Amino acid sequence: MKNIKVLLILALGTSIWGCSTFPFEKTIKDGHFKFTNLHEGRGSNSQTVYLMCWKNRPTLWSEPKQYLAGEHDLWIKAVIHSRMDGMKEAYANFKTNLSGNKSYRLNKKIEDNKISIWIEDVANGSLASEVLVRDLKLPPVVEDNYLQINRCKEGSV
Repeated sequence: MKNIKVLLILALGTSIWGCSTFPFEKTIKDGHFKFTNLHEGRGSNSQTVYLMCWKNRPTLWSEPKQYLAGEHDLWIKAVIHSRMDGMKEAYANFKTNLSGNKSYRLNKKIEDNKISIWIEDVANGSLASEVLVRDLKLPPVVEDNYLQINRCKEGSV
């Protein structure tokens, strides 16, 4: 009986501590907006469209984050994995004004070897940017980190 109480207390304590460590931000800070990346599918059939920079440096992925509202220069990377075609990627640069106290997300549409990428308002699905169409290409054999670093330095996040 004593062991059961200890286990219950331990389980309850762990669940409370575990949930309190997650970075859930329920409210958007004043003068900020929330930005969410896109990931669909798994493994060899996945589609990821994400903000490729964080603190003006290249990043592979980021959870939803809040940024200051206003004019932004955002570099986006799309990585598409397919069993038939392998991995393909595309880059897009958005210069857009994102309002405060709103949530935005990336979205996409793929047709043949082209991807349409845009930023939309989460609340109503309205466009918050232009729709950019890019060719999906095989990634280079040698990644050009210098190019990605320069893109991120030019960007606003």
